[in-house]
Order: sequence, then C-alpha cells, then structure tokens
Amino acid sequence: MTGKEKTFFRMCIKFVLCGLWTIKEVMDLVQDIIDYDECIGYLKKWEQLGFFSSTWTAYTGWFSGNLAQYPDEYRNIAEEYVHTSIEYKHPNTRD
Repeated sequence: MTGKEKTFFRMCIKFVLCGLWTIKEVMDLVQDIIDYDECIGYLKKWEQLGFFSSTWTAYTGWFSGNLAQYPDEYRNIAEEYVHTSIEYKHPNTRD
C-alpha cells in the first residue's frame, strides 16, 4: 500500500465507514494531494479485495462493516479508526 493509498483509506474508514461523510466528499477533500483517478483506482482495488462494493460509480459505493473481510494491512488500520469512532460516538459515561 502506497502512502497516498493509506491516507485515502484512513480517511475513508474514519469518515465514510463511520457514517460521517460520503466517498465523494473525501475525494473532494484530498484532491490537491491525490488525483481523482487515483482514488477511483484505489476503490476498484478495494472492491477486488472484497471489502468495498460499488454501484454504477465507484464513489457511490460502501465499505463492508465486517472487518474480518479486510486483508491484514487494511484491517489493522480500520480497527484503529472504527474503535476510535465508536468511542467518540458512544463515550463511556461511567466514572
């Protein structure tokens, strides 16, 4: 995984899988550092790896919520961000 792919993946997991933004919004945010066509290429790669599904356009797709489907390198990143987002959305209020 290249640095650009890792950055795009992290942002997609943090914002898209966790329900805050759309893939297109992430693509718009990173447009100065990651070309639109590169983002589409990453999405297609992830679809081939089996943890992303798309409709008629790649950026209208969705990520699998089953992190066990992700290859190790991707799962390690995803688990970190999903865990953090869940804690943020549902903080432990028992003190």
